[in-house]
Amino acid sequence: MPEGPEVRIMSDFINTEIGHRRVDRVEKSPMFKTKCDFSVLENKNWKMKSFARGKEMIIEFTNYDDAEEIHYLKINFAKIGSMLTYNTPEDDEFFDRRAMVRFYSEGKIYCISDFTRFLITRWSSEWDTNRSPDVATQHNEWRDLMHEKRKIEYFKRPIFQLLTDQRFFNGIGNFSRSEILARTRFSPFTTLHEILSDEILRNDFFQTTKDVLNQIHRFGGFQFKHWINPFGKKDLAFNKWVRAYNKPRKAYFIKDTKGAKFWFIKRWDEEYAEWVGENDILDPTLLKKIYSKNKQKRWQ
Repeated sequence: MPEGPEVRIMSDFINTEIGHRRVDRVEKSPMFKTKCDFSVLENKNWKMKSFARGKEMIIEFTNYDDAEEIHYLKINFAKIGSMLTYNTPEDDEFFDRRAMVRFYSEGKIYCISDFTRFLITRWSSEWDTNRSPDVATQHNEWRDLMHEKRKIEYFKRPIFQLLTDQRFFNGIGNFSRSEILARTRFSPFTTLHEILSDEILRNDFFQTTKDVLNQIHRFGGFQFKHWINPFGKKDLAFNKWVRAYNKPRKAYFIKDTKGAKFWFIKRWDEEYAEWVGENDILDPTLLKKIYSKNKQKRWQ
């Protein structure tokens, strides 16, 4: 699913490309089975403004003819969500299947797309209370939350297992997790409690997390697979910047408790094996790649 940087980019696109336009029609795809009723926007002209917070987006609709009429559409993205632009629906034979929410303005159709149709929309101006502040754009608030929660039992787990938990790391996903932990001075198998208890590691973690998310945003977002940058930006330096994610020559991957692949750079292989041994986790395939038979005996 789109991570924090991608949601920010889509929000930026709405504000810069659609925000100054008059939107005369808003509709949902007939294939989009949301219970959210879009009829409140029918037969009126709207001005759009977007806000992003982690993996969430809120779009503000203000009536062009009555500024006191305002509606807020809350959007939570599913696995494959992007912003697309069409001159006519015939531009794409999959228009009905992917363009879930459509905004018509000045001869163009701007769409929030999702192949899976698991996009969630509802009328609300409130952010989810079970998500942390945005790690990048509300960084100081997020650091305060980390300080407040630093002693909880949940944080005594390896950081790689926690970093995609949106209750504490809103905006971080599978890709940014790998790239953040590829740039820190501590092993991804270090517990979050240890990191937050050490001033040097804590500051390294805070600064690296913020820097990586902002760098992904500047590059134009996650430039693999299905996500599409709505501005059409494709930075050729992006692939060289990536250190771990989907880099089998530089990194190994393991599956986390949710089944998602976590890529970590190979210099942390000893720490990985130690973690496997301490927790009695059976992963002989990766251990065989890392160690000779003699070294493997240490963890058996």
